[in-house]
Amino acid sequence: MRKKGKKVQVLTGILCFIILMGLSGCREEKYAVNGNNTLVLGFAQLGAESSWRIGNTKSITEAAREAGIQLMFTEAEQKQENQIKNIRSFIAYQVDVIAFAPIVETGWENVLLEAKEAGIPVILTDRTIEGFEDLYTCYIGSDFITEGKMAGQFLKKKFAKEKSEVNIVELVGTVGSSPAEERSKGFRQAISDDQRFKIIKSVSGDFMQSKGKEAMSKILQECDDIDVYYSYCPDPIYYEHHLFEYSNSSVRKADT
Repeated sequence: MRKKGKKVQVLTGILCFIILMGLSGCREEKYAVNGNNTLVLGFAQLGAESSWRIGNTKSITEAAREAGIQLMFTEAEQKQENQIKNIRSFIAYQVDVIAFAPIVETGWENVLLEAKEAGIPVILTDRTIEGFEDLYTCYIGSDFITEGKMAGQFLKKKFAKEKSEVNIVELVGTVGSSPAEERSKGFRQAISDDQRFKIIKSVSGDFMQSKGKEAMSKILQECDDIDVYYSYCPDPIYYEHHLFEYSNSSVRKADT
């Protein structure tokens, strides 16, 4: 149960170490701190959609074991309603800290307000939300806008001597998630001042292997002049290379 009088700063410091090691799993494990003082962390994992997420889950479990943290883990199967339900279960249990990677950016105000009213600090990991910064303690994750800008800047250097148009197909992640929305924003900002770059198709792969493969099949059926393939999804790369190899698409350059 939640210990009265714990400092948010202390909890945040512990969580920073654990979350940087990874995210969460789908089970509850108990570990004692100095034999009698157990910190309880509730982590609402968004799913197991990729090998990255699975490895992330394994990493947080191992880090928590070493730190002596009691973990209460749930897995939302890529559904926001499940993630919200799981967070509410942590509030009811009165855990010390709640952490979660929000599947999308919006729709969290009510449940985060409930956590705040219960006096439970909330930490966002891997993904962030839109607004309501007063309802969570901190965000630990990447700067996705910068990632998108870096991809665009790379293309500018790669095609510095190219005179003709450069056709880009884009395989984005989960629509409405901060990685998908912010990488897209940063990428477009970076290439917006160069009229050669044209995004001719943008399809969601939902950060999932199966959907990524389906999306690439659709792109290759509809587009016959692709210069650049820009993917947010790490898992489908192996399949996509094979799709390019065996398709009739005239891909000039697909090494990004």
